[in-house]
Amino acid sequence: RLGEPRDDRPGIRLLLPVTVGVQRFDDDDLPPERIADRLEHAAFQPGVELEFSPGERWTLRTSAQVGEGRKLEGVENRAALFSAGVRTKLQWDEAPGKPALINGLLWTAFDPDEGSRGSLLRATAALEFEVGVPGWQFRDRPMRLLPHVLGDWYSLPPPALAPGDVDGDVEELESEWQLGVAAGPEGGFKILWFKFDNVGVAYRFSDHSSGVRLYLNSVF
Repeated sequence: RLGEPRDDRPGIRLLLPVTVGVQRFDDDDLPPERIADRLEHAAFQPGVELEFSPGERWTLRTSAQVGEGRKLEGVENRAALFSAGVRTKLQWDEAPGKPALINGLLWTAFDPDEGSRGSLLRATAALEFEVGVPGWQFRDRPMRLLPHVLGDWYSLPPPALAPGDVDGDVEELESEWQLGVAAGPEGGFKILWFKFDNVGVAYRFSDHSSGVRLYLNSVF
């Protein structure tokens, strides 16, 4: 985070996401044109995020990222990655539980060395709360919990990202849901020059898959 938002200028935050993964597929769950049941991959997609505060309750964030992803096993394939998004947060601090309504729209695309380009659009809606925990402190600062429920809806995901069999019977991923909770002190954590607000864990699931997600800060 390089700067907080002010009336005369936005806050600026650097985005430096790194993803490393290993996936194993059952024969019936293989994406089209894939034969191997194991997929190893890594991606790095740096970018910048601008945060605006047009009102006391309303926060607006816009982001843009460019990077690259690689398949690590077998014949190495690479793909250029692009994304742009906007997310809003409307919070009621006076209400019990300090509820916040979060909405977002993200466009993301990839351009591989081999194969066709693809893109998808994701819409997000979430409800997050902030609950104080009496008697729980971190370095003399009161702790709070941030439970949330979140839904993602996808528009026209590429067939290569959809579950299906190699004969082309593809079922598109239409939506995912997430339930989780984060914890953090007033003012957040700081390790060396890294600053983050909370530490959280969430359960993410859809009709096709499920898993546990670890995250920092708010889902906003």
